[in-house]
Amino acid sequence: MINGPSVRERKHLWLTITGASDELQQNSPSSFNLENFNSETQVCSKRPAEDLEQSFPFEPDMHKIWIKQSMETVLQAYAASHPDIEYCLGLNCLAGRLLSLGYDDKKCFAMLTAITEHYLPEGYFTEPDILARDVKVLENLLSRQAPKLARHLIKTGVNISAFVAPWLV
Repeated sequence: MINGPSVRERKHLWLTITGASDELQQNSPSSFNLENFNSETQVCSKRPAEDLEQSFPFEPDMHKIWIKQSMETVLQAYAASHPDIEYCLGLNCLAGRLLSLGYDDKKCFAMLTAITEHYLPEGYFTEPDILARDVKVLENLLSRQAPKLARHLIKTGVNISAFVAPWLV
């Protein structure tokens, strides 16, 4: 195992680590009935697949029709099962990446649900203080990793929260 686990083993590991495999096996309330949703279902006030090119501008494989349809199905089902959260651009990024790694709609939905319910802090999508904290973390990372850009943004008065908030909540 010098090269690490195979792709199939990695996919299984992530399902296990996130807790999604348990939810799939138990058919828990979190494993929402995806059969009620498809790329034409409209639960969200916004069409998640429309954000795909914005979320992955330099990855043409992410713009394939099957990924758009699967993403629409998964995120519409997520919005229906989490009406307090509904949809945000950050979910698009996560669901798109999971689908591109080869997870089917049901496993993608289970992992998205497990990650948002078990790993993000309570109130992540609804509490403005959490967003402010995450923006501060991003500003600190930006100043360390791209100090010239950080100084330019400060000098020109650009507040990054104005354009990063849709990705974070």
